[in-house]
Amino acid sequence: MSEHKHQPLFIRHRLPDESVQAMISYDFGSLDSATDKLARRGFKVMELRPATDEDILAVAGNDKNILRRLIESVPDEEWPRPGRSSGPRAAQIIETARQGQALMLLPQAVRWELGSAIILDPTPLPFGAQQLGFIAVDCVFGGHLIKDMLTDLRDVFGGRAATLEKLLDDARENALADLRLKAVVLGATRIAAFTLRQHIVTPGNGGVMAHSEASGIACK
Repeated sequence: MSEHKHQPLFIRHRLPDESVQAMISYDFGSLDSATDKLARRGFKVMELRPATDEDILAVAGNDKNILRRLIESVPDEEWPRPGRSSGPRAAQIIETARQGQALMLLPQAVRWELGSAIILDPTPLPFGAQQLGFIAVDCVFGGHLIKDMLTDLRDVFGGRAATLEKLLDDARENALADLRLKAVVLGATRIAAFTLRQHIVTPGNGGVMAHSEASGIACK
């Protein structure tokens, strides 16, 4: 057989004592070596061939390592950006990640763009809307109170502490992004009964934490 080094392979196999069949994808040195290795592990190979894009996408939904490699292979111009939709390849991978609840593997800028269309609505569930589930996130950003506040003495204007404000901003923005991403996973277009709470926590030893809690009902 011809060599297929570093190429993912589609394998349909059956265990000797079971009638269950499955589809898996591996990297092997060649088709012959793949067959030998699987046979030694007790698999009866029914079909073995180089994997197509459709095979890889099907497997990637349940295999985060394969999904990571697919994400890394997408050029930057394929990913969605403000005013620009996803390219066909990126759109397939995003949908695979969504179905596999693995959107957090996508680049941060892509995750934020996907969630940007989700409406945050503080009012109750709209009449006729389909409720998809309650979602909530917590986000904590930490700093050093004494050191950071001393640094802020150079930045204080009108009683404002720039470092502490940045901790609160970072915690809030990340909480909102994560909440929206959870809504995207569920196929929602809106988060009803949306609430956001922020707290400053000082656990001692000069530490300070900005804590943001966001929640709501995902719906469409």
